[in-house]
Amino acid sequence: MWRWVMVMLLLANALMFFWYAQQRQAVLHAEPPALPAVPRVELIDVPVIAPVVDQTAE
Repeated sequence: MWRWVMVMLLLANALMFFWYAQQRQAVLHAEPPALPAVPRVELIDVPVIAPVVDQTAE
């Protein structure tokens, strides 16, 4: 009886292995999902305020 149990477990293991390999191939060959359109952001020129240097200290 134990021999039949081990044979059935071996067959179930082989079937799961082939099913997993088939699912993996389907995932690897699937088309990647399309990326959503990202709105273009315009950069705004911000004036940089220069530090005030005291010229009279010299």
